[in-house]
Amino acid sequence: MMKKKGFTLVELLAVIAILAILVIIALPAVLTMFNKAKVDTFVNEARTLYRTAESQYMADSINGEVPSKYSYPCSDSTCKSLEMSNAGFSSYEIIFTDGKVTKFNAVGRQFNIQATGTELNPILVEQLGDTYSANKN
Repeated sequence: MMKKKGFTLVELLAVIAILAILVIIALPAVLTMFNKAKVDTFVNEARTLYRTAESQYMADSINGEVPSKYSYPCSDSTCKSLEMSNAGFSSYEIIFTDGKVTKFNAVGRQFNIQATGTELNPILVEQLGDTYSANKN
């Protein structure tokens, strides 16, 4: 009589059960990692937007133009759009007062970051649902 080689149904089910348990344990950590990566990407894009606005403000000041607001979409004559791709932002508004940013609002596909009377470099970003609020340290 010839012996059959292979695994029994019970052995295969045991392996599948162990793999399912590992997936259930690992899934929350992986999802948290992906969400953190999305937030970090958005905050980095917001920092780039902030720095671009500061640079453009300096360049405009040197050229004699001093807009008080950079925004997208630009709906009135008092604002100016930045010369950059708006990737990641559905809208943004940066208001300058006396050469300093006094309001920063960037709205993305999933997130919103706001900073008032502060710079974007020394902020803490706190999760409030899908809205992220920026507060000075």
